[in-house]
Amino acid sequence: MKEKANIGAGHSAAAAGYTTIAGRAVGEYEEKKSRFIASLAHVETEAEALAFLEEIRAANRMARHNVYAYILRDAEGALRAAPDVVGSGKAGASVAEGAGESSAAIAGGEGLRSAGAAVGEAVVSGAVASTAASEGTRRVAIPTPRVRYSDDGEPQKTAGLPTLQVLQHAGLTDVVAVVTRYFGGVLLGTGGLVRAYTQATQAAVQAAELVVVSRCIDLTVRTSYANYESLLRIASDTGAKVLDSSFADAVTLHLRMLDGTQPPFLQKLTELERGAQNVVVSEPLDAAF
Repeated sequence: MKEKANIGAGHSAAAAGYTTIAGRAVGEYEEKKSRFIASLAHVETEAEALAFLEEIRAANRMARHNVYAYILRDAEGALRAAPDVVGSGKAGASVAEGAGESSAAIAGGEGLRSAGAAVGEAVVSGAVASTAASEGTRRVAIPTPRVRYSDDGEPQKTAGLPTLQVLQHAGLTDVVAVVTRYFGGVLLGTGGLVRAYTQATQAAVQAAELVVVSRCIDLTVRTSYANYESLLRIASDTGAKVLDSSFADAVTLHLRMLDGTQPPFLQKLTELERGAQNVVVSEPLDAAF
């Protein structure tokens, strides 16, 4: 697992962002001549996740199974801790498991299983939390990450759920995993299947490059050659990262910072430039930092 650019503990939870993977990764595990090939990809929409699934299926038409799982941020772009599901008594990483058993509790306006879905396929698109109030207990709808998994014909909860749990335990979101199985002629049993799908997905996660995506701002600063070194020190001291530089009649720096951390930088920049406003600040954006 190749980690990249984490956030210091001094920043707020909102600034800490979420962890995903850069690009794609592959891992493989073999058990009794059955091959399990796990393919991971960074995706941001359900359409992208399903397109990746179809791509893997098309490339492995002779495979017995193409099990999948994905985790996407909610509609507001924020990954939140999943509350207890009313009627299931389960929370957090176990919400998806409850999805296959408690459709009335967690299906947010759509059926738990689509027409023709494989056995074991489950969708989590929303959750309901019970909140105690002085007037009694009330139910509050709370958005949760979009989570989906499928056993694709394997025995229930032996394939899709273990794959999903590896992604959850790694703390990943905006990611899809497809585990392709080429049958080796020997039945593995329930425990063997869980172990194989888990090991294959873990191998892919280990091979992936992890990135932390945070709410950032980009700054474009124009300064004189005389102030260039001082500006670099200010950027380093205030947590700004230099994306690129250009040198002409003056120096132009493109910087990135966590949104909300820019006031000290801007203050020191104003002092360096003696009040001149030679900076352009972007609107907040989600980006690797």
